[in-house]
Amino acid sequence: MVKSADAAVGRAHQDLAQLEGLLDRYGLSASDLVDKEGLAGGFSGFSPLLKAMDGMGTIIRGLFVD
Repeated sequence: MVKSADAAVGRAHQDLAQLEGLLDRYGLSASDLVDKEGLAGGFSGFSPLLKAMDGMGTIIRGLFVD
């Protein structure tokens, strides 16, 4: 059980580091950018993390409308 929890925490830290790298490089996150970077899990895999970061006020989520 502890190894499983440690693995989950390690994966969460890895996902956060990848997302922060994406935000540092481009200043935003979009499904096309996640695909371009080849991030595991794709954009939908990062949605819960983006939602949590938005809830903490770390980022602001929104949509671009033409």
